[in-house]
Amino acid sequence: MRTFFGSQRARRQAYASYNPRMSDVWAPPDESLASQPIPGGPAPKHVRTHPLAIASLVCGILWCCGLTSIAAVVLGLIAVGAIRKNPDAFTGVGLAQWGVALGALGVVGMAGMWGFFGYRYSEVKPVCAEAIRAVASGNEQAMQAVLAKDLLESEEGPAQLANLREKLLIPLGPLQELTTGWGIHIQSDVTSVEFDGVFQNDNADVTCGLRSVADGYRVIQLTIKTE
Repeated sequence: MRTFFGSQRARRQAYASYNPRMSDVWAPPDESLASQPIPGGPAPKHVRTHPLAIASLVCGILWCCGLTSIAAVVLGLIAVGAIRKNPDAFTGVGLAQWGVALGALGVVGMAGMWGFFGYRYSEVKPVCAEAIRAVASGNEQAMQAVLAKDLLESEEGPAQLANLREKLLIPLGPLQELTTGWGIHIQSDVTSVEFDGVFQNDNADVTCGLRSVADGYRVIQLTIKTE
């Protein structure tokens, strides 16, 4: 009998430990204990995003005429190398790769833009120089070859050309060279370009407006301002 009641009591205690209504001692485990370091064991590792990966992505988005694109490529490659060398401490390979990709696109865009404007400068610079020399000489045939009818036949045209000729013949002297400036504006078939003009007696800012025609360009506006 004692054995029978003892086994019954053991079964009731076992059932109570699995039945929340009957158990007054069972409680769920404290999960916060799992995150606590084991005494004498290694400290938990904190993984964070590499700052250079974030900087690379930001520079790639900004672009800034391609200047920050170069920084995006350099920072992104450095970040990828650092993250792969120490993956337990840093993440952000994806951010760095996006930064490198955007930076590469920005560099290509910058090269294309400068190449286009450089080509356009090289196209129109000889025409502007020829127009300045034609106005200075007063040769009607030479002016008709490079100047547009808008400038030659307008009411203000002759007076403008006379003022330019006077300025070229006396204060400035003959044109020596047109160096590439920084201003170029393209609208439809009209291109306005700014040059630094080197004349015999002085330097001047030259603004030349050109219209695209079948056989090249015609100058529709020419202004010369001394520095």
